[in-house]
Amino acid sequence: MNKKLYDILGLFAFFAGLFALAGGYNSVAPRYRDAPADLSDISLEDIRSQDAPMPAVVPAVDTSGRPAQTQRVAIYGNNTLADYYRVSKPLQQLADSVVAIVERSALGFDEETRTYSPIKLGTVGESRNFAAGADFYDQKKLAFCSGSLVSGDLVLTAGHCVSRDPKAHTYFGSVYVVFGWRQSAAGQYEATFSEDQVYEVDAIVVHKLANPNTMDDRDRYQDYSLLRLDRPAQGRAPLVLDRTGEFLAPGNKVFLAGYPMGMSVKVTDPDDATIQEIGRNIYSTDLDAFGGNSGGPVFDSYTRRITGVLVTANAKQFKYTLNSAVAAKLVVDPRKKNWIGASKDEKGTVLTVARNIIRGFAAEMARKGIVLDEKNKTITFPSGLVYYDNEFLPDLLAGLGARSASSGEPVRLPAYEGIGTGVQRIDSLIEAMTPLTQQERRFCEAISARIQAARPVLDPRMMTLYRLNRCDKGQSI
Repeated sequence: MNKKLYDILGLFAFFAGLFALAGGYNSVAPRYRDAPADLSDISLEDIRSQDAPMPAVVPAVDTSGRPAQTQRVAIYGNNTLADYYRVSKPLQQLADSVVAIVERSALGFDEETRTYSPIKLGTVGESRNFAAGADFYDQKKLAFCSGSLVSGDLVLTAGHCVSRDPKAHTYFGSVYVVFGWRQSAAGQYEATFSEDQVYEVDAIVVHKLANPNTMDDRDRYQDYSLLRLDRPAQGRAPLVLDRTGEFLAPGNKVFLAGYPMGMSVKVTDPDDATIQEIGRNIYSTDLDAFGGNSGGPVFDSYTRRITGVLVTANAKQFKYTLNSAVAAKLVVDPRKKNWIGASKDEKGTVLTVARNIIRGFAAEMARKGIVLDEKNKTITFPSGLVYYDNEFLPDLLAGLGARSASSGEPVRLPAYEGIGTGVQRIDSLIEAMTPLTQQERRFCEAISARIQAARPVLDPRMMTLYRLNRCDKGQSI
């Protein structure tokens, strides 16, 4: 860590202490800038030119020096996804402003009590076909994505969590944004929500979602969205973005809050995960995360400011073992092209493979220990077969009616590999469209007061801090 960053860390610590002693400033200076309501009056080139310097990209390599293979997993080392009631009060306060994105059809509204409650709360073990005793087996699930309140009525989330297409599963008009989905004690879910905990999405203000085929490219992939709620959130303090970019450096510690697998809110250990590699748009970490964490805020562990949005943690999350052999009739169909299908009826189970791919399919099956016998027209999946959720085997076996013959568990790796858990950086557009919070305004006011008191001598460190935090109304917009 260079001297400049040490100086900035020291100044952050100084002002944090100042606020703690003084209880914060009561006034909020109007001269500090707000983000615009839309992009009509902004030069995007001017915004992008304000980006903080980016650390050099470090390519992922394995010990042989070859490019590392893509590997997105759920848990690295120990499982640090902790329930709300198990984390410290400061972390709970952050989690209070993290939102669950929920299908509207999943919640019912009681006119008499004016409250929302789940139509049904399934369990992770049931939905994921986990073995009894696996991590999170008994945990209830409700959400499908996460997000964070970054202004009175603005929520930051992943681009793939919402859509403007009315036919899409993630259409913004078909979801609720919910605060307070959590456990107050082991197994005690706060699953009845008052009206000030549940919001509709009025509009998608900004939406960025690159082609999924670029997901492994940290420079090209983009995945974020800013949502405007139907009304300002009540009783919730907006979380603070890291507008400086100074805390994006390999080795810096980060942590995550969100709703993995739709479970009640979980927060990872701030001392556990670190930034591994940094690209123009995405940085990679060894954060523990699952699908459902997508859109959730990733915090710098020192400043507790949001440095990114979790976007890639939804492949090879679960490991499955076939507990008994499964056999099926093999049909090679000359009429189909590049096709594989499985079915089960009163006559038994059938696996149909197009003739043009049967040789490659047979070779792939042999590599996995699956016996494909073209002569006798059978295929046998042996007991003890291990497979993962990002492969084609789960759907294939489900089509053969063999789901109950398998049991799963979350994938674990001892340490970071490949692309890790990917995080969308806070880019210039997110920063420009998000107003300064009251906390940031007080911070800017304190810096400004310090600069004014020192005149005619100007402290360059204070000027740097003022600039990095985008305090000047004319600087970012």
